[in-house]
Amino acid sequence: IARNFIEKWVRKQLLLNKAELNLTEDEKEVKEQIENYRSSLLIYKYEQSLLKQKLDTTIRNEEIEEYYNQNTSNFLLNRDIVKSIYIKVPRSAPEIYKLRQWYRSDDPESIRSIEAYCFQHAETYDFFNESWVDFSGLLDKIPVQIGNPGNFLHYRQTIEATDSVYYYFVRIYAYALKGDPSPFELVKNDIEKIILNKRKM
Repeated sequence: IARNFIEKWVRKQLLLNKAELNLTEDEKEVKEQIENYRSSLLIYKYEQSLLKQKLDTTIRNEEIEEYYNQNTSNFLLNRDIVKSIYIKVPRSAPEIYKLRQWYRSDDPESIRSIEAYCFQHAETYDFFNESWVDFSGLLDKIPVQIGNPGNFLHYRQTIEATDSVYYYFVRIYAYALKGDPSPFELVKNDIEKIILNKRKM
């Protein structure tokens, strides 16, 4: 490490000597450039300091919603998204008929029954009713072909499929299609950053 440091220092001194010998007096006149750089750097640091002192970083939810409502065309989806439950359970699991009833039900007690059942028997259980997921990514997990996802989501709330080993159950709670405005909760953080950047400007 010491040798590397020394070699860098020596190389720098050699280059500086070469520059002194080979540059003209006009080319060596760098005082104005140094002063301009110093001025720019000081102004930048002062502006950053002012931002920290003066910038109001509190953004009310009403302000975010207002921006969203006025600019929905800037937040259009590029894919179909859903809130859903996804269950993958072995065909050998007991009382599949109960699971089939529960995942179609809107009763909160059914959700608790699903969770208890899946904890014991499911290969995979994902509860996406609070977050949006890519519908095509969800379909990749199921042995089923859907030609028109938008049309399917408009008319269906459940998907059930099977292969030689597993049953697959999907319940759709909400959906938004490609080209629709993004749900507010998906773009809320982005809007906060936009508003903050506008304040900085």
